[in-house]
Amino acid sequence: MKLNNGVSVVALLVLGLLWLAMPTGGYASDDLAAIRKAADMGDAKSQFELGKLYKSGQGVRQDDNEAARWYRKAAAQGLASAKEALEALDRQKAGKNAAACADKAHTCLVDCDKTRPKDSECKSQCYQAKFSCEGR
Repeated sequence: MKLNNGVSVVALLVLGLLWLAMPTGGYASDDLAAIRKAADMGDAKSQFELGKLYKSGQGVRQDDNEAARWYRKAAAQGLASAKEALEALDRQKAGKNAAACADKAHTCLVDCDKTRPKDSECKSQCYQAKFSCEGR
């Protein structure tokens, strides 16, 4: 990481001080404002830190989309930990989508069994919808 950029040096200093002063319960609103300011100024570590806060809901409302937005900004600057966090978030989202597809398919199949137990076309449509939902 290059430290010839004044913003990076200031942001690292701010993050270091915040880390030392951070209570175990999380960030104070002044600390959060400093992180957000450094992130808005383009500091990758601050962007990653802000993404973590949105992911956990610490000091801000929990929002995976906002977390991903900040992770992407940090990852675009080459921060490996942000790339890893973004990949983990994507895997988590894919797992939730697959589970939702499976739930919908199960409900569809149960409905077919109740309303049209001998209609194989009904069940076929359930599986087609599940596969489409999963991107297959």
